Amino acid sequence: MTTRRSEISDLRNLGGKSEEWLNAIGVFTRQDLERLGSVEIYRSLKEAGFPVSLNLVWGIE
Repeated sequence: MTTRRSEISDLRNLGGKSEEWLNAIGVFTRQDLERLGSVEIYRSLKEAGFPVSLNLVWGIE
């Protein structure tokens, strides 16, 4: 099994836990963040059961 390298934690305001949650819903790159948008990502994480707060929306923005 290969692990896909994520660049999320390299971005400002997003750390390891955010990266873990984002990877779990298929978000791995800055381009993924831009394509989906912070609100859609927030909604997907909430639906997946992650305890996200609105702070993550601001971090993505």
